[in-house]
Order: sequence, then structure tokens, then C-alpha cells
Amino acid sequence: MDTPIKYQFGDLRLRLLKTASEILSEKGLKKLTMRSLSNKVGVSRTAPYRHFENKDALLLAIAEKGFNELTIRYKKINCDKSLDSLSKLQNIALAYIEFAIINPGPFRLMFGQEIIQHQRSEKLCSDARATFNEYLIAVKALQDEKNITTVDYSVLANYFWTIVHGLAILLIDGQVQIIGENCGLPTLLNDEKANIRGDIQSMIAFSKQTIMSFWDVKFNGIL
Repeated sequence: MDTPIKYQFGDLRLRLLKTASEILSEKGLKKLTMRSLSNKVGVSRTAPYRHFENKDALLLAIAEKGFNELTIRYKKINCDKSLDSLSKLQNIALAYIEFAIINPGPFRLMFGQEIIQHQRSEKLCSDARATFNEYLIAVKALQDEKNITTVDYSVLANYFWTIVHGLAILLIDGQVQIIGENCGLPTLLNDEKANIRGDIQSMIAFSKQTIMSFWDVKFNGIL
């Protein structure tokens, strides 16, 4: 029998979160259990309970960590004085999609019904609000710079978010076939469905091209 790996207390919590996120991404929510987590990390079955009371607490921690990571990235972009307002919003959109591509399990959890209906906490709502507030800052700055005054910036923010979120979902669900010069087509239009989810760099490159094209069309008066 293998000897369980010894971790420092704080290190083990981070390792549990990382491994749980990997299980979510690779196998889905139903396959993530406290037992499967302890087995994969290589610790006793009671070890995860020293950090998370139960699976619900573990899921909350994963979602909170996801929003915190996005907030840090958004703040860094918003504080970059070398970028104009449009570039900041483009970069925030790309950061959102990159997060989804690299962390599909946590991403689905963060915006899924499991969290929304059953496991929301005051801290999770606060973390999610902090992320969205950074996004609102970028939208408001763009509205002011481009003199977009016909709608409230919060409405504009939701409009942009639905587009970016939709692209993220299509990509992580493997519904967009990336072929040729980063041209995306629905997989149902192709004779063979390629597994694009394994090609992270191509997905990110396609996302960047799509986002840049959208903003170019939008702010040249076509939409």
C-alpha cells in the first residue's frame, strides 16, 4: 500500500482545490467526491474534511477562487496605463474566455445552477460582485471615451457579456470547429468533429481574433 504524501496544512488546501478543479474539468460534477479527491491527491479520506466541511463547501471554495482569479486579472488590466479603454475591455474579454478554456469545470460551476440555486454564500456573492465591478469599470470607461450615451453602461455591460460568455461556452463545449486560418464553424457543419478542446492555444488565438473582429465591427458603426 502506498504511503500517503505529507503536505503542509496550507499547501494541502491549495492542492485539494487544484485537484478538485481538475476532476471537475475532466470528469464533471458528479464524479467529484471527497473520496475521489482524497484518492487522487494521495491523502487519507478524512484529510479533505479538515479544510472543507463537505462537498458543498469545497464547491464554494472552487467558485470563490475562480472569481478571485478573474478579479486579479481584471484589476491588472484596468490599471495598465499603456492601454486605451477599448483595449482594456478586449483584454478583459479574452481573460474571461482564457479562464473558461483552461478551467472549464470551475467556469461551469461558477455560472451554473448548482451554485446559483443551492450553494450561494455571502462571500461568494461578494467575490462575484468584485469581479463584475472591475468589468463595469472597463465598460464605463469605454462608454465615456466612445461617447456611447444612448444606453446605461450596465445595460451595455450585459450586452457585451452575453456575447463573450456565449463564445466561451461554445468553445468549452466543443461546438466550434476551428479550421484553416482560425475560422470557426459549428461542428455539425463538418464531416468530422475534431477534438479542439485539447488545443488550448488555437482556441485562445481564435478567441482573440473573434473578439477583435467584433469590436472592430461594433465601433465602426456596422452594428
